[in-house]
Amino acid sequence: ATTFRLALQTAATIAHADSKAGALRHIAGAQAEAGDRAAAATTFRLALQAGTTLTHAQINAGDLRDIAVARAQAGDVKGALLAAAAIPNQDTKTDALRAIAVVQAQTGNVKGALRTAARIPDRSAQTDALRAMAFAQAQAGENKAVLEWALKLPTPESKAFALLGAASGILERMD
Repeated sequence: ATTFRLALQTAATIAHADSKAGALRHIAGAQAEAGDRAAAATTFRLALQAGTTLTHAQINAGDLRDIAVARAQAGDVKGALLAAAAIPNQDTKTDALRAIAVVQAQTGNVKGALRTAARIPDRSAQTDALRAMAFAQAQAGENKAVLEWALKLPTPESKAFALLGAASGILERMD
């Protein structure tokens, strides 16, 4: 706890918003790895606030994407989706939503992952997210779970991409 407090105090002195957001993001990730999800969520909020003060849209978008994905990995999906919603660049926002959906699928929250993937406005990117979700689950050995949701997808295209991801995940696991 003392180490994290010192790290946060040091990060607070960083003047450059990009560097501050990055430092806070790393501290939050370490807090999450140490099992302190509440502290990690607070630190992620600080990183998000620091990231939104940047003036260069692409740096801002990249930091916000990283924060969104890290929050999902720490179990804070709601916070991850809020961070993704704040991303001004549509391509970066799509990338964040895809990564959040994959994290949700990896942790067994398939319904949430499908809802997150449905937020992706670009159909091609959405089917790619479904493929990545299926890959992650199949690679983890959850073949039946993948087939259960993949075969219920509404379009032949989305089914095909999900099944392709599942097959790739199974092959990857076999290597």
